[in-house]
Amino acid sequence: MNKEEVVDMLRASCALQEDVQLQNGVTVEFLPVMDRLLEDPITTNRLIVELFQGFDPLLQVQKRTKCILAADEDKLFGFMGAAVGWCRSLYADVKGESASFGHGFVLNKKEGVILAVPVIEDAAKVNALASLVKRADAQLVGIICLANCLDGDELPAPVSSLL
Repeated sequence: MNKEEVVDMLRASCALQEDVQLQNGVTVEFLPVMDRLLEDPITTNRLIVELFQGFDPLLQVQKRTKCILAADEDKLFGFMGAAVGWCRSLYADVKGESASFGHGFVLNKKEGVILAVPVIEDAAKVNALASLVKRADAQLVGIICLANCLDGDELPAPVSSLL
């Protein structure tokens, strides 16, 4: 699926504002995106499947992923990823550059984890979640996002992004 198809799907679901730019970098302005995507589970499922296909060798061959981890405000995106990926869905409280579990959530040692962050605008949230994975001695497999505004070198794991 190319970027124009992704933008068309998101616009059809009313998840994007009209001022999206795809040339000379990506500028994506989201509405409360998860609420809109929850109203259209077929589109959401297709987008998440596309994201997972970005990790095909990592996920299909090694079968390490057991959990999707998201920040509290992104938990619906994480849950949708977990439903498609047939794995657990956890979320954490992120404050600045630190993250912690509430709700009795625990990552298991050596458990494969994918971070779910709908839009990556800076590395703070991603790094906070990654440090939580590291503290649990789990394995950070990758990151899924709809839009990544950063260079991949700034992030702690491979990124599968649609925009």
